Amino acid sequence: MPVPFTLPPELRAHLERHPAEHGTERGVGRQFHAGVTVWRIDGADGTAFGYVWWIPASDDRRVREFTLAVFEPFRARGIARAALAALEAQAATVGVSALRAQVNTNAPATGLRMRRWLARRGYRVQDRRPGTDGAAGSDEEYLARAAWPVHLQKAIAAPGRGTRRAMPLPGTRREVVRVRLKPACFGGVSCDKKGPKIAP
Repeated sequence: MPVPFTLPPELRAHLERHPAEHGTERGVGRQFHAGVTVWRIDGADGTAFGYVWWIPASDDRRVREFTLAVFEPFRARGIARAALAALEAQAATVGVSALRAQVNTNAPATGLRMRRWLARRGYRVQDRRPGTDGAAGSDEEYLARAAWPVHLQKAIAAPGRGTRRAMPLPGTRREVVRVRLKPACFGGVSCDKKGPKIAP
């Protein structure tokens, strides 16, 4: 069934190239429906680096399941890290209690790399399949062995509560990348700049 709206061409091309990463095997654009909030990841000069979107989790209305898509020419530059930090700040502002990501595969160059990237940023395995290989091991072992989709989740503190500035590792200096999350409007997705306030 065709999607009844036009996706930004650069986003459509990205999703078509990475069906396993973004769960688009059954068709690009189906994930953008009412209830989904989408932002474009913009650089200081307005360059579109990618998109990020979230949807309320089916098991907890205060949790948001998000997808982060950074276009290939802009990867490995700290843009995903900056976009995730901006999304976490956005989540805290509107009362989201946790962010959750589903990483579909453990392919070393894609899924496993993303799982480990999220784990380094405080995301933890949210559920495990009992009786499976690695179910009793560490999160790292489970992330490497699970060839099925894995959910990783991080609690989000309210603004001013338990938040600390991340300190660089000794002997390292990283260029500060600044991005802005710009509301993206297409199809049935929300164009609200902040998203609905989540009731406690």
